[in-house]
Order: sequence, then structure tokens, then C-alpha cells
Amino acid sequence: MTMSDQTRQQAPVPETRAGTPGRELIRDRMQWLGSRYALLAVWLLMAVIYGFVTPHNFLRISTAQAIFGSQSPLLFLSISALCTFVVGEFDLSFAGVMGLAATIIPVLAGLHHMNIALACLIALVCCIGAGAVNAFFIVKLGVSSLIVTLGTASLYLGIAELLSNQNTVSLTNQHFAQVALHNLFGLPLSFWYGVVLSAGFAYLLSPPWVASTPPPHPAICCPPWPRCSSAPPWSCPASSTRWAR
Repeated sequence: MTMSDQTRQQAPVPETRAGTPGRELIRDRMQWLGSRYALLAVWLLMAVIYGFVTPHNFLRISTAQAIFGSQSPLLFLSISALCTFVVGEFDLSFAGVMGLAATIIPVLAGLHHMNIALACLIALVCCIGAGAVNAFFIVKLGVSSLIVTLGTASLYLGIAELLSNQNTVSLTNQHFAQVALHNLFGLPLSFWYGVVLSAGFAYLLSPPWVASTPPPHPAICCPPWPRCSSAPPWSCPASSTRWAR
């Protein structure tokens, strides 16, 4: 028997405290639920508090309709920002892009009497171009997304002010307004657009084929992000995508 074997036999074995599998499972499940639904729990708690303090004013159907029907623009903005957050990047220009689109449509349709559908199409193309400008500096040139989008946010807002000549431009088209304000089951259509968009985006982030098949482009994901081995390529940090190239 060699000296190393004797040392290996005499070395004390560290004691490990085995936790109860049931408690560990409950703890992990509570952490998972808290990380995903903590904001919803806070929202429900606030609703309970307001309902207890002012039941005659808050506990009404009209209150629920006002809450759910007036926050659709914020929902669209949140999902647009989430598209970059899930890949580990930042986008501070999404509000500027939305302001640019909200300026192009009334300027073209209201001041220049352009067809409303064509004005919306031009605004959509401009928004895609704004995203392409951000992607060029971030992905191609490797500039930090925080710096790029912070600068382009001011650029897009400046273009919007230039188009409107720093004036408030409005569009009065009842048929166009009904696309978002038409009432369906007590709520405007914009709310149901948000529900469909949220469901589609949630399905895109966690598709059923992720657990059964490997990612189609495993070379895109690089260390030190271990979740890239089992996650779709679009959930990997954008910096790892640049390095893989």
C-alpha cells in the first residue's frame, strides 16, 4: 500500500446534511412561482386593498373595464422591450420608435391626406428601419446596446418632432379608431390584441419542442451561459451570438 493510498483512507469524509426531498421540492417550487408571478400577486394585493378601502368606487365593472382597457399601449411597449431583454440586451429606444410611428401616421393621413392604410404601412417600414439601425451598431459593430439605444432614442424623438414641426398633430378618423376602440365583451379590441400578442410571445419563448430536441444552431450559444445548451437560440445573450460568429 502506497503513502497516497494510506492518506486517502485516513482523510476524513466531510459530513453532508441531507435535506428532505419534499421540503427542497416545495422550496424550489415556491422560488419558481415567486420569480414568475410575484408581480401578479402584488397586483392582486393592491386590488384587495383598494376594494377594502373604497368598495363603492373600486368594486365596479366600469373600474375593471377602465383598468384593462386603457393599458394596452403599455402592454405593447413592454413586449417590445422584452424582446431584447430575453437575449440579455437593452433597448431604450422602443418608446422613441413608438412615438415616431405615432407621429408619421397622423402627419401623412391628417396633414397630407394620404390613405390611412398606406400611412400605417409607411410607419411600420420606418419602425423596422429603426430596429435595423440599432441592430447594425449592436450586432455588426459590437457597440453596447445600452449606448446605442440611448442615442437612437433621442434621434427618433427628434425626427418625430421634425415631422410634426413641434406641434401636436391629431387624426380624426372614426373608422380607424374603431380598429382599437370597438367594444367586444365589454372591453376594447386593443385589450384582446394584447391578450393574443402576450399568448403568442409566451409560446415563442417556451415552445414545446425545446425539451424534446436540441437547438437548431447549437454553435450560436457559447459559455459561460449553461442554459444555452437547452434553450432556443433566441434566448441566448446577443453577445454570445456575436462571439460565435
